[in-house]
Amino acid sequence: FGFRAWVSSQIDVTFTLDYYLAPLREDLFHYWNLTAGRKAIGLYSVFGILWVAPLLAIVAKARRGDLVGIASMGLVVAASFAQLAIAYDTSRLLTLGFPVMWLALDELFGRDAFAFRRWAPWLLAIHFFLPHVRTAQQRVWTMDAPWRDVWSALF
Repeated sequence: FGFRAWVSSQIDVTFTLDYYLAPLREDLFHYWNLTAGRKAIGLYSVFGILWVAPLLAIVAKARRGDLVGIASMGLVVAASFAQLAIAYDTSRLLTLGFPVMWLALDELFGRDAFAFRRWAPWLLAIHFFLPHVRTAQQRVWTMDAPWRDVWSALF
């Protein structure tokens, strides 16, 4: 805050705090509503098909009765979604939910739930061949699958 205040005192800054928060004066749910149709796409864009891992980890934790573990994973995702109240770049903001993957992989690899170690490489391979999606500024982009970039670089 101090550094930003100093910079603002030296030059004109276009993207001030008022620039970002002014729409909230008229509509507290302004940014939340802007992302209404893209929240699911933004969430998918974080891990793609690899969201299977957190879902399986939740099932494994539920079988063990680890409600605290499930709640901690839910809290990470909920905190990421909460950011959409003040901004609308769903792909970028929901990426901050990445700790849920750490928690999931710790569960799945640590306990080898659902024999995850055996088929995780296949899940990663499938993810590598799927196109990736990104959302921002009320737009949705479908990007080429990463294997195309690797293929182009090699040949």
